[in-house]
Amino acid sequence: MKPHRRILSPENNLTFLFVSLSLLIFVIYPFFDPEGTGSWIIQAFSLFVLISGSYAAVDRPMAFYGSLALAALALMTRATYLITPGLPMFAAMTSIWLVFILYTAAVVLARVLGPGRITLHRIKGAFAVYLLIGLAFAMAYGLLEVLSPGAFDQGEETAADGSLEGLVGAMVYLSFVTMTTLGYGDVTPVSAAARSLTTLEALVGQFYIAVLVARLVAMEMAQAGGEKT
Repeated sequence: MKPHRRILSPENNLTFLFVSLSLLIFVIYPFFDPEGTGSWIIQAFSLFVLISGSYAAVDRPMAFYGSLALAALALMTRATYLITPGLPMFAAMTSIWLVFILYTAAVVLARVLGPGRITLHRIKGAFAVYLLIGLAFAMAYGLLEVLSPGAFDQGEETAADGSLEGLVGAMVYLSFVTMTTLGYGDVTPVSAAARSLTTLEALVGQFYIAVLVARLVAMEMAQAGGEKT
């Protein structure tokens, strides 16, 4: 039982979440075709993100149950979309995922900034929140494009297959290009709502890094001062 508890410890769960998000965002979406076999690989890693995201709150019963409920709802809508694909189901699935991602980000951020030592697991948790923010904006972009077609100019490369699954991959790319202020211009916001949303993400991304670093440094200095006394 002891090894089992260590594996599912809150600290380790932050690492699991960071790894699963990194693989989904930087490996699965860019390199796997959203059609055919690639689609099932995307589904499998999305499920892994759901599980690791839920277990980030394993030691907080209310937050944990809330996370499990959202994860179950996200899984149900994704399964329904795979069976009966279409714009309404895609919009519902994307909306639920957006809520789950934001909820998980809030839970993990509370743990990262909570009392206790600044460990490597916490640093990974802080990066996981950054990735969750980017993924949340990607979902919001996808939802906006579905509700208002043409809100984003995806270019010839990213819009080649025209599928809804491909749209998510393109929006994930746009989100992180926006949040890191690279702005390559191959996927661009066109509508007023799209431009407002991308501007907000750029500000949130920069603000998060500045505030997080300052907070972690202050916590580490306070701990160091406490140990000396």
